[in-house]
Amino acid sequence: MKKREIIKELLKTTSFFGIEILLDLLLIVGFNVFWFIRKYSWQEGVEKTNIILEKYNTFVFFFIIISAISAYMIIYKIKNPFRSERKLKLVDIAICALIGSVASLFVNLLTLISESETQQVTYFEAVTYIVVVVFIQPFAEELVFRKNLYHNMSLYTSKCIAIIVSSVAFALCHGNMEQFIYTLPLGIILAGIYEKKGFTGALLLHVSFNTTAMVLALFYGGN
Repeated sequence: MKKREIIKELLKTTSFFGIEILLDLLLIVGFNVFWFIRKYSWQEGVEKTNIILEKYNTFVFFFIIISAISAYMIIYKIKNPFRSERKLKLVDIAICALIGSVASLFVNLLTLISESETQQVTYFEAVTYIVVVVFIQPFAEELVFRKNLYHNMSLYTSKCIAIIVSSVAFALCHGNMEQFIYTLPLGIILAGIYEKKGFTGALLLHVSFNTTAMVLALFYGGN
């Protein structure tokens, strides 16, 4: 029974990314059909779609991830992830924020963020990107990997296994080895914070981590 429940939770977690991919494909196909109806050739439609997606890629990503979060919460009947949350004291908030900032500083020093190249983006793209990376992405990842995967797996197996599986899944979703190296220990820390301080504590730490990384990227990128 435990194995079946663990597989079920892994499939539920994977489904979030499946929803994202499906929305992405539907958007692209929808654009192409629109151009086809407008009597462009399929090749011309593909080219026009690529131009639009390249120009508004940040907005498109924003739309897709918001839609994916909404669909995920509806499918799995997650009405309010903050419900039944323990109240955090001021010292808890400070500790979570501090851990996130220190971890982010450490990671970004190791990855030599100062060598990153600047890119010309519009004000709208910059604001949208910041909102996604600092707020929406941490919320989505905590909802999927801690609130759903870790929490539910810990009900059917040991907390140690739940932490390892949820952290590995969290690291793998970032899609490259460089990020895997530091998101794996970050996932372990977030699972530990979730266990001690709940969803709000893990979310606060994650937001702090991404915010510090964003500030460092803007600071060093501007030099």
